[in-house]
Amino acid sequence: MKKTLSFILVIAMFASCFSYMGLAICAIAEETELNMSKINYYYYDSLDVVCCSNDPEDFEENVGEDDTVEIVLQLNHSVQQCDCKQEIFEADNKFQADQIFQEHKNHIKETMSDKNAQFLSEHDISVNSSEYEVIPSEYSPFIQIHFDNYNEYAEYDEDIISLAAENETVSINIMVPIEVEPAATRVHEANAPLYPLADAIEDIGADDQTYDGDGIKVGIIEGDGVTFSSSHPDFNDLTIHTKSSNGVCSLHPHATNVTRIFCGSNGVARNVDEVYIYHAQNIIHIIPAIDWMVNNDCRVINASLGPKTRSSNGLYNWVTAAIDYYVYTFYVVYVCSAGNNGLQETEHLISFNAAGYNTITVAATDANNNIGSFSSYGIEDSTYGRKPTISAPGTNISFDGVTDNGYGTSYSAPMVAGVAVKLIEEFPEYEYYPEVIIAALVASATRVNGSSVTWDIHAGAGRVNYPKAREAMENAIPFSNSDSLIQTRVQETINFTPGKTIKAAAFWYAKSYTQDETDTVVPHTYTDYDLRLNTTSDLRIATSITAANIERIVFDNNSYVTLVLKLTQASARGEYTGFDWGAVTWVYE
Repeated sequence: MKKTLSFILVIAMFASCFSYMGLAICAIAEETELNMSKINYYYYDSLDVVCCSNDPEDFEENVGEDDTVEIVLQLNHSVQQCDCKQEIFEADNKFQADQIFQEHKNHIKETMSDKNAQFLSEHDISVNSSEYEVIPSEYSPFIQIHFDNYNEYAEYDEDIISLAAENETVSINIMVPIEVEPAATRVHEANAPLYPLADAIEDIGADDQTYDGDGIKVGIIEGDGVTFSSSHPDFNDLTIHTKSSNGVCSLHPHATNVTRIFCGSNGVARNVDEVYIYHAQNIIHIIPAIDWMVNNDCRVINASLGPKTRSSNGLYNWVTAAIDYYVYTFYVVYVCSAGNNGLQETEHLISFNAAGYNTITVAATDANNNIGSFSSYGIEDSTYGRKPTISAPGTNISFDGVTDNGYGTSYSAPMVAGVAVKLIEEFPEYEYYPEVIIAALVASATRVNGSSVTWDIHAGAGRVNYPKAREAMENAIPFSNSDSLIQTRVQETINFTPGKTIKAAAFWYAKSYTQDETDTVVPHTYTDYDLRLNTTSDLRIATSITAANIERIVFDNNSYVTLVLKLTQASARGEYTGFDWGAVTWVYE
């Protein structure tokens, strides 16, 4: 008979170490409490809506005996990362910079693999069990445990819940598979004008192919199928690698169109080196997908997908934390579609895989530079920041200029991903600096019709502008910080041209989770910095709009010739290991 939760608590509080069906419940000191807030249950209710709860009874009541159950353990492995960004920046050539990064990547892989294996061993979780399947990440502190059905899971649920008492455990996520799907075909706007792909690319200035992705590897995470090199004439010169969670890679038009926009022969970045496309059938597959792409040195990853239902959107959870981790640990640019639920009155929030602090979340615009009414916006808790980050063409995109068209933020995301690739090629010194790419994109974005000037709830910073982003890259000022002193971190005196509008931005990484000095789990944390535009006498004349770990200023400079762009640390630094890394930049309107 299934044991009750109260019995589980007694075991966790007072039991000595013993083994139960191959998973161990280790002795926990009497003063240790089982932190049930670490445990999250995800399930579909009777209306086929994804719900999140901390109540195991809710999960039990809504899961069938034959339903697959997936567990994702989010651990708090601290890794003494080699602080190699400055070494990379000062490298004599790209070959040397790549070598430094590879050493960094291999160090993280070795450390994470060892720590995940040690955790499994200490808790007697067998990677060779016939009862369940264990899939530890090679590059991150996440471990997946797969049960074929609920009854098999029920034999071990007490053991799994007991892991919540471990300091090393950040969260335990118990779920039925949350399916993901493309976001490019759900909502249509009958009155939107046809938007030929060539026009869309020209409108954001990305038709300039001086830099076209040569030498850059990219990744695409798809919710439904993949695309192959032989599946479309646009891919004749493109090397495509495919992978899926079940080993079956089937062709899907959504994946084809996303790839065409991103890096096809008529797309934004037309000469990328290689493309790695992963079919993630449900949300847990995002981790092995990024693992695979990191292993193959992808520099930009596009994810045009989201959960199949709307209800869990806008939440920061373990998926979001994992994506944030990969960005700040492996210096990848991660671009995600905002979603297509904007027409929903109460469920217009973005998908949780797009809610990350370090993710570039993309809304959709149309041929008239209006935001698509279907484009998702907002998150569950505004303290996590503001989303979307930026906008790009994605409404009624036509591939043949006549009928072959589609809608959605799935099409706007690869526009931005392609621009990021072009910037990396042109500025190889910033290949391992996503913070510079993000700051440049945000600073240079162009206002969408009817949107707020500095930051808009529907459009973010505005529509991506590739030529202006290139100028912002030229003006970039990377910074690092390893202490908590409240002081100015960037101070740049700049001679501006009166009569022009100045747009400036700052971005710095948020860390997805850590433990503070009291061993309290902090699921996401970032330092508070303030971006200011001051006179040389230190009079503040422009204050930024804050979006968590992004700051943006738009200032009509009518008379000043010399101004000071300042980034000041406004609070103690987040309690995590390593450096804050970020960038400040500016550009004229």
